[in-house]
Amino acid sequence: MNDAFQHKSAKPHVHWHIRPRYERTISFDGLEFIDPLFGYHYDRGQSQVVSKETLNKIQAKILDNCDLGT
Repeated sequence: MNDAFQHKSAKPHVHWHIRPRYERTISFDGLEFIDPLFGYHYDRGQSQVVSKETLNKIQAKILDNCDLGT
């Protein structure tokens, strides 16, 4: 969006939103994640809020499966 450069001392950064898409029901940390619109554009109004603890577990799982070149 380039709005970081609206100010004299610009501080641009990268900001991502991750929206996982999956064809089948995913079970993780005792929760079920269902994507009824798989194959179509996601519904921006649909959300599933999870605890900070679950978010930390998801983050750890992602990082365990990433090759960050280290």
